[in-house]
Amino acid sequence: HEIYSMQRDGSGLIQITFHNAISQHPSWSPDGRSIVYTSNIDGDFDIHLFNVQSGKHTKLTDNNYADYRPTFSPDGQYILFCSKIDRAWEIRRLTVSTREVTTLFPR
Repeated sequence: HEIYSMQRDGSGLIQITFHNAISQHPSWSPDGRSIVYTSNIDGDFDIHLFNVQSGKHTKLTDNNYADYRPTFSPDGQYILFCSKIDRAWEIRRLTVSTREVTTLFPR
């Protein structure tokens, strides 16, 4: 369960994650500079960001419940994702510049 990137023609295969965990649900930023994804590298699923130029991975959420299926807003300012809290789902929004998380649709 690792994340890879490649050109549309199948060339240029590059491994993005090297975790001994599950990494899934990758989504490119609108400007092509970052990939946001879900990983359970620390035990539960959190949202992570990969900077394509620097190769740096940044953990964006850190909580006691599962965060899934991140995707960037069209302007790249937000990351929308789902959180499973006490067997109920919420849709949440993370502001990329401040890492502030807002619940849009509560359980």
